[in-house]
Amino acid sequence: MSTLSSLKRVAADFVTSRRASGRLDWRYYMVAYPEMREGDTGIYYGEHRPTRGIWGYSMCMLRTASLTGSANYRDPYLLAIYRASGVEDQLIDPWFKGYETEPRWLQLSRSGGGIRCVEEGFQLAAPQDADASNRFHAICREHGATDEGFLPIRQIEVEGERIDGQDRIVLGAALMRSLVGAGF
Repeated sequence: MSTLSSLKRVAADFVTSRRASGRLDWRYYMVAYPEMREGDTGIYYGEHRPTRGIWGYSMCMLRTASLTGSANYRDPYLLAIYRASGVEDQLIDPWFKGYETEPRWLQLSRSGGGIRCVEEGFQLAAPQDADASNRFHAICREHGATDEGFLPIRQIEVEGERIDGQDRIVLGAALMRSLVGAGF
């Protein structure tokens, strides 16, 4: 067996094990979703610098050697949701500029509504129109969102770290598909 085959098997076993245990930390997402490793440099910035190797759920995947206000970069979580959604043609391709502390949104092309990945789940941004906003929130509630415009991800605590117990990429992609299907 080649080294590459062995590495792929180890990665697949890791993903399977993490899914079965419901321990979906940033490491799981980096292994499970190849688009989260598409950065040209292998350099990532987090909203909160890693403590004890903990990255969390808000990251910037750099294309250049440093994060500057003018360099384009990707948010790996939003990119994975964008690709997993199957409705990329109805979403704005998630490229960003600015610093890691600036909010990054995956937006719907038609309405401007969208989602933002945060540690505990997703912040939701409804379209400006009142009727559209009400319909947007109704769809989000069907996916478990609160009336305050937040979609929580079930989390557990492991060794002092809050980690996902549900796959946020799967949940985010399903929400985006539903919103697009409703005309947003």
